[in-house]
Amino acid sequence: MDLTAGDKLGAYTIEKLLGTGGMGKVYLAHDEGLKRRAAIKVLQKRCAENELYVRRFQVEAQSIAKLNHPNIVQIYHVDVACDTPYMAMEYIDGLPLDFLLKQKGKLSWQEALTITAQVAAALACTHEQGIIHRDIKPSNILVDQKLGVHVTDFGIARVLDAETRMTAEQDTIGTPCYMSPEQCGVAEVQPASDLFSLGVTLYEMISGKLPLYAETSMGMMNKIVSEPPPNIGDEVPDLPPLIPIFIDTLMAKKVDHRYTDANQILEDLNEFRAGNPVSHLTLIRKKSGAELTGYELAPAGVGGAVVPSAEQDILSTGTSQALVGDLMDVPETKVSARALYEEKPPLLSYWPSWATWVLGGIVAIVTAGYLLTLLPTPENAPQAPEVSTQPPVPSEHPMTPDGRPWPRDANGELVPALPNGYPAAPPGGRAGQNGPPPRRQGEQGGPPPRRQGGQGGPPPPPPR
Repeated sequence: MDLTAGDKLGAYTIEKLLGTGGMGKVYLAHDEGLKRRAAIKVLQKRCAENELYVRRFQVEAQSIAKLNHPNIVQIYHVDVACDTPYMAMEYIDGLPLDFLLKQKGKLSWQEALTITAQVAAALACTHEQGIIHRDIKPSNILVDQKLGVHVTDFGIARVLDAETRMTAEQDTIGTPCYMSPEQCGVAEVQPASDLFSLGVTLYEMISGKLPLYAETSMGMMNKIVSEPPPNIGDEVPDLPPLIPIFIDTLMAKKVDHRYTDANQILEDLNEFRAGNPVSHLTLIRKKSGAELTGYELAPAGVGGAVVPSAEQDILSTGTSQALVGDLMDVPETKVSARALYEEKPPLLSYWPSWATWVLGGIVAIVTAGYLLTLLPTPENAPQAPEVSTQPPVPSEHPMTPDGRPWPRDANGELVPALPNGYPAAPPGGRAGQNGPPPRRQGEQGGPPPRRQGGQGGPPPPPPR
């Protein structure tokens, strides 16, 4: 179902289209009753006519409805209008992480760990409810202007409750570049699968590129299962020693060699921030038999205990504190809450700036005005030359056709010429000056002599 600005969908008035996904479209709308904005997700027509997609859409709504966490997009309402299922969600005034990465190239490790901690906090809440997201990637992570993170799009989430399972054990639903080995068919998908995808996302945030890539989905899955990811320390040499090890552990091929609980990630990041040894990472690496040198190292300048305020306690009761906002800053490199938005304001980031439009308009107007000046107009159109009916008068040594000097008037100006090429009589001139002189009989050009009795001659004298 395609909607335009002003269309009604239940209690919501559509303002504009925000984006299109594989299963549906997301619109910005206004809730007339509660006077607030909302993001409306509407199934595409081909999906709305498919029972499996509709059921998956309903499961998504039920899954998110169970979750109440500031790092998870909140669901407001689920309904059907015009035979089209739709879901009203919290509108986040921010940008997807993948767009920010395209805009900035890559992030500082402080910014990347701040985002990673908040995604881990969201996953900790999700996994406690028996839900696996299955599609953690930058496009499903929204970042607001306060560096707050909101995980969205649970459309392919797998609910562990057997009664609501919709996919087979060997499903490969997900985005290939961020999929875990389990999603490629080597084992059953589990919470640790989301943490593998989080490790791929963290690698991309810091280095600006994916750890593994192939042209086809099958080639990508083969690499995920069999090829070890490159060491991020080779891509970004100035990282603290712990970060490459942390990412390598998140992306371990075997689940036993990987973080299996998002709360462990949060606890290790808080210990890392406080300058203490990271206990869970150390135990995991010992279990896998990996090298331990440098695991307990923390970056210079990081110290002091993390004392979150009530507003920063974003996890449910019984879980560890998460790193939010500027908790990952260091004296030498402070993370600004608006650091990701310094290059382009969010409201204009999808379009050229207003100054670009204004400058382009001025150039277009000036160009159009110049081209108009080149077109013929009544004032500057070329005129046909006037054709004189009189023969030209010589400008030097003027002479008449019969060789006499050209007459002048009383002021000394040349008199005009007649059509026969002779001068007109000047004002006050004598008769005969406006043409050639009379010719005598017998002269060249004169009348022929007349004979007596001839045609045209005088009559003969009468006889005597």
